[in-house]
Amino acid sequence: MKTLRRLGLVSIPLTFSLAGIGMLWLLQVEQAPGSFFEQLGQHRTNWLGAHLLLLLSTVFLVPAALSIRLALRSKIVGALGTAMIIIIALTAVLLAGQYAIDFVMPLLIEVGGDALQVHGLLFKTPVIDRLFYKLPNLVFLALFILSCTLLGVKHIPWSVRTILLVNWLLVLLGNLIHPVFQRVAIVLLAFSFLPFVYVYWNESAQDVE
Repeated sequence: MKTLRRLGLVSIPLTFSLAGIGMLWLLQVEQAPGSFFEQLGQHRTNWLGAHLLLLLSTVFLVPAALSIRLALRSKIVGALGTAMIIIIALTAVLLAGQYAIDFVMPLLIEVGGDALQVHGLLFKTPVIDRLFYKLPNLVFLALFILSCTLLGVKHIPWSVRTILLVNWLLVLLGNLIHPVFQRVAIVLLAFSFLPFVYVYWNESAQDVE
């Protein structure tokens, strides 16, 4: 039990750092001149590397969320946390699907011809667009709500809880300022969570093996 809980705690900074770094890396492709296919052709390594990190971040997403949920003691707050876990688990699968689809895009360019029609079909089909490119956006909102439940943890200094809340607001609103700002804020979440990880890591030492 102690080992599993600690693995979950380690997943918290891992999921945010991998996601943020992957998104920052992806900017090298997104901000490159030319059409989408030209960007992929010229920056294939950046595209694949970024999406590999993003895929890895989804692996740690659910364990990280579960670790936050286990820290909750109140039944009412715990019920809210459980609801967020369900949303995060479902959207994490869809998010991984999105990254997997994006990961094979350079291969479609290499094949060309009918393969490029597959790309058009994927992005023009409303069901696929909603499932893999709209609904996964809920994961960050659910994580934000789940993180807000930690604000009531009294043995964590209020200053630390405030930093976490402000950091989350920067993530949710940062794209209105600049994509780089938002993605750096996601990386910083890994550090904002460290005091919580430290406290619950020490608490897990009291668990019976």
